[in-house]
Amino acid sequence: SIHPASKVIAEMPESIRSWKGVPQAYHYEHPDYPDVKFEGIFLPSSLGSAAIPFLGRDLSEWMGMYDRLATFGFMVSDSSYGRVIRVPGLRHLVRYQLTDHDLDGFYFAIKLIARCFFAVGARRIILPVANEGNVYTTGEELEQRFRREDLQPSLVYAMAFHPLGTCRFSGTPENGVVDRLGRCHYHDNLYILDGASIPGPLGVNPQVTIMTFSRLAARELAK
Repeated sequence: SIHPASKVIAEMPESIRSWKGVPQAYHYEHPDYPDVKFEGIFLPSSLGSAAIPFLGRDLSEWMGMYDRLATFGFMVSDSSYGRVIRVPGLRHLVRYQLTDHDLDGFYFAIKLIARCFFAVGARRIILPVANEGNVYTTGEELEQRFRREDLQPSLVYAMAFHPLGTCRFSGTPENGVVDRLGRCHYHDNLYILDGASIPGPLGVNPQVTIMTFSRLAARELAK
């Protein structure tokens, strides 16, 4: 589980300087999609340029109006699961692909954010989809052209910041790597107390959960 995430970019009619203030000051949950968490997000231009899916003159055009850009993001509490595979003689291979259920969440989130941007006057929006024509100028165009059946895992511009579950905890060695206090089933005096031990998606930033779990384990270690 990685909590896959993405965002929609909008060109507003006036300067808004989105880099000022708290970058993640807003949060929203839609009652129809509890597995999707919406979060306000904006990056300084040195980082934000990498998130604009263009090159050359097109990228220069959008960067030239960076003070008028707005973004809003989301993350999905994923049903998808990846694997870390050890390949003899090579590096470890990481495999992960979005399920149809998670793609439904992506489609819902992308379209809702885009609709909101047009409702408040956005001139253009960029959808996080890797195909031609991912810039939209009206809400009507969005409703006509952006369809769920066109959204494929390989076309989504996605990112993730919460890798979880590669050394998940369980009561038995057959089902996990560590026990409920983070002790490795296979090695004495080895504890794993980060996100790797969390068995699945939490649907929120895992920082507090990880710190709570680590504190409980630390108390046990101190005895």
